[in-house]
Amino acid sequence: CIFDNMQLSWLPRLNRCAIALLTAFLGLIMVVFQASTVERCTSNTQRSIRVYTNVTRAQRPSDLSPEDIKSVRIFVFFVGYQRSGHSLVGSMLDAHPHAVVPHEFMLFERLVDRNDNSTLFNRTILYNELWKHSVADATRGWRSDLAYEKAARKGYTLAIGGTSWHGAFTRLKVIGDKSGGKAARVFHRKPAEFREAYERLRIAVGVPIRVLHVVRDPFDIIASDTLYAASPVAGQRLR
Repeated sequence: CIFDNMQLSWLPRLNRCAIALLTAFLGLIMVVFQASTVERCTSNTQRSIRVYTNVTRAQRPSDLSPEDIKSVRIFVFFVGYQRSGHSLVGSMLDAHPHAVVPHEFMLFERLVDRNDNSTLFNRTILYNELWKHSVADATRGWRSDLAYEKAARKGYTLAIGGTSWHGAFTRLKVIGDKSGGKAARVFHRKPAEFREAYERLRIAVGVPIRVLHVVRDPFDIIASDTLYAASPVAGQRLR
């Protein structure tokens, strides 16, 4: 027997009642653990259903009601340099339940270069276009589950896990665009047209505009740009 060489002389002295209490205590722990697991899974499932419902309903531009549009308090856009972290900051903002900040909507490129100002200077159309773009990011873009498949090629994903609200919101208070480097290039090439577009945008949205400029260590920018472009450095990719 496996217990032949063990000193178990104390075992017969154990009270059966004590053993029963110990067994019941261990059983109670298991029940509490299972209940906690079920509650957590149920909560995650309910949230997934809620987000899926919001995303599905948000496919149509009309789903941004007049109340949603009127509830916006801040309009934001990014300006700066490429590989500075704008995408990460924009993704974190879009993950907030009160914000819609799509990835690379190219707002000023559309307003200045593509001459989309006939429609995008209409607040309702602009907000709905931004909303649709955010939903697309959450369902099939860099902020979706598909992004994890693309991450093997790009090296990272913009999807914020946990309790993020990509493609959904509870009450819309902040809306805008994340196209930092492209906005800066438009301003550099056509500063007069950029200023004119900005003034018209400010009048159209009718709420304060916040310009976000993300600053990153220049050596990190160089390293990130080299890695992203897969450029050879001394015969190897810089990591």
